[in-house]
Amino acid sequence: MIRDFIRHSAAYTVANLFSRGTVIVWLLVLPAFLSVADYGTLGVLTTFAALFNVIVPLEVTQALARYTPGANQEERRGLASSAWKFTLAMLFVTAALAFALAGPFTRLFLGSESNVSVVQLALVWLVFNCAFYFVQAQQRWEFRSRDFVISSIIFSIVTLVSSLGLAAIMDRPLAGVVIGQALGAAVGFGFGYLRMRGSLDGHFSGAILRKLLRFSLPLVPASLAILASTYANRLILVQMLGLEDVGLFTWATQLAAIPSITVVGIQAALTPLVMKNLHDPATPARLARLFETVIAIELCICVALVLGTPYLIAFLGYDQFESAPQLVAVAAPGLLFLQLYVFFPGFAVAGRTDLQLAVSLISGASVLVNFPLIAWLGVPGAALGTLITGSVFLLLWYATSNRFYPVPLRYLKIMAFCAATALGLYCAEALSLSLLDLAIRIAILGGLVIAALLSGLVNPAIPRILISGGSTDPGIPDGRDRV
Repeated sequence: MIRDFIRHSAAYTVANLFSRGTVIVWLLVLPAFLSVADYGTLGVLTTFAALFNVIVPLEVTQALARYTPGANQEERRGLASSAWKFTLAMLFVTAALAFALAGPFTRLFLGSESNVSVVQLALVWLVFNCAFYFVQAQQRWEFRSRDFVISSIIFSIVTLVSSLGLAAIMDRPLAGVVIGQALGAAVGFGFGYLRMRGSLDGHFSGAILRKLLRFSLPLVPASLAILASTYANRLILVQMLGLEDVGLFTWATQLAAIPSITVVGIQAALTPLVMKNLHDPATPARLARLFETVIAIELCICVALVLGTPYLIAFLGYDQFESAPQLVAVAAPGLLFLQLYVFFPGFAVAGRTDLQLAVSLISGASVLVNFPLIAWLGVPGAALGTLITGSVFLLLWYATSNRFYPVPLRYLKIMAFCAATALGLYCAEALSLSLLDLAIRIAILGGLVIAALLSGLVNPAIPRILISGGSTDPGIPDGRDRV
């Protein structure tokens, strides 16, 4: 499992580096074309793109993740084609309804109808984006990592080139960015669909669809709750403060999401592999050691990002985002925690989507803390809300999921390292851009890396597998040492 995990996660991480690399280039370039308010508008549209991907297909791809790995070739084709035809029908109906309601939607969420044409363009983006991610999900469940990587690269390159190019030449740069997003999603979907036609062109089965929806429907509110944990503060900000504040927060949280790039690749590889190796008695301990390694490395990346953000802003000359480092320091760990649930598969193993729903709803409800925090602190309150929500979600998920599929973590080591990370982030707040403070920043990061290595959280087995090319399995500790 470990060798397969590293091979697949490396492929998916490369794909996501290209995909998320688009966001990073946007961070560097788009503020030169967009006003802060337009960047805020883009942030709101991105929020609804994420909601669209969950609500329209009713999380049917998650049901495919559950049933595809154990099915034979003919059963896989029936599952995929039934889910795909259902998704197409839902896309058509939803897009038609949303186009008719574009005016009221724009007035409600963007404050006026001046952006109605942009919202209507965004619907094309949302439709192709949803179709693209369906195809990519099926590539994951069928372990077609090569096709996944190629389609991701095509999507990313077309999106980046067309969105920036159109933003540079169009009178309304925001419209150019949205059209570029739609083009990237359409081309990426077209390639992915052609590669997956053998899986998606089978007959539709109502019985199969009912089986898939019985599993997936309880996941819809759960997924919406997770999305609320990530995105709801943007909608709260636009109502309580304004689009410019949403623009600042969106830029900062996109920067804060960079440490999660590798986690997305790990997620893509881990879920199907875990479902395939559930009954291997070594799987829980391997999951634990992988989780410890990932969280230690990712927290180091969070600190490095925060330490370097002031230099990035100064280099780019984006004075409008000068308060972003404070937001990144608080939001980055919270966004990371929202991605780590994949290491604890107890709900899927036991089929307890009801408990998964309960945990997600409780965590999603914690987003309400944004209202008093934003009223008290302004935009930093939204960043603090992200940290609180992410922490509540991961702790509740682990505690509940572990009842059904125990993953033996070494709690004290993890807690101590999290405390060291928090201390490093706190110290970074007082630093300036002087040469002496640069040395202090390097010392903070170096000390945290040394702590990760000495604590044993970073498992040396994983680098050895990478170096050996997966030809040997050096072994994973059994997890009995939990201190």
